[in-house]
Amino acid sequence: MGIIALTYARLASDTSAVLAGSFMGVWGFIYLASFLYFTRTDTQGFSLRWAVYMGIWGALWFAAVTLSNFIFQGEVWFAGLMAALLTLSTTACAWYEAGR
Repeated sequence: MGIIALTYARLASDTSAVLAGSFMGVWGFIYLASFLYFTRTDTQGFSLRWAVYMGIWGALWFAAVTLSNFIFQGEVWFAGLMAALLTLSTTACAWYEAGR
């Protein structure tokens, strides 16, 4: 969500912080809901799967930041796509881990 907010802010310098705050609020809600639901899983510790999950997140985040600054500069559709991929991957990994 931060990627969308930063791209949007770059395009319109006179924008309100409400949109960026709303995007971050959605991500914060997902984080809080996941934390409350998966507390039992957190106490069991991390495994090799955690490193894979973090690798997926890191690769997507790096691609989003790098490509949005150099190739897709100012392209809101790209920022939205990358934000959706980041949200999908992190949420799917968390739900999969909780179901184990």
